[in-house]
Amino acid sequence: MEFKDLGNGRVIRQPTPRQAEPLQASAVDIQNLSLGAKAVLLADAIVGDVGDVASGVAQYSSINAAIAGSLVGARIFLLKKTWVENVSIDRQIEIIGSGYGSYINGTVTFTGTSDHSLVSRARISGNITFDVGSIGCILSECWNPTASLITDNGSGNYYAVGED
Repeated sequence: MEFKDLGNGRVIRQPTPRQAEPLQASAVDIQNLSLGAKAVLLADAIVGDVGDVASGVAQYSSINAAIAGSLVGARIFLLKKTWVENVSIDRQIEIIGSGYGSYINGTVTFTGTSDHSLVSRARISGNITFDVGSIGCILSECWNPTASLITDNGSGNYYAVGED
C-alpha cells in the first residue's frame, strides 16, 4: 500500500501496481460509512448552523467565514442547512454540499482569483457569476430556481445547473 500526501493534512491510500485484491478495512472502515460521513472525513472545514458549531459538529456557521479561514485548495463541506449570504469565492477551493438540502439563499460569485474552484451538490437561490479572470471553475450538480441567472465573464468555466 502506498500513501500520497495531498497537503493540508490530507493523505490518500493508493494500491501498489501489483495489488489485485480489494483494499482491506483499516482503523476507519470507510466502506460502511454514509456518503455524508465520507465527505466529512475528507473535508478541511465543515459549515453548519450555530448549534452545529457549539456541539463541535462544524467549525463554521458561515460559508464566507469558512472560505476566509481555509487555505488554497481546501475542501469545505456544507451540512443540510440554509445559509442566507452572498458567497464570494476568492481562491481555489472546493465547496461540496449535502445535496438539495444544502441551500445558499443568496448569490455565488467566482472572483478573478478563484481559478479551478468547484461548487457542487447545493441549491442556490440567487445569481451565479463567473467574474473576468475566473478560469476553469466548475459548478456541478447544483439547483437554481432560474438557471438563466448565470453570467460567465471568465473563460473555460463549466456549469451544469438544474432548475427547481
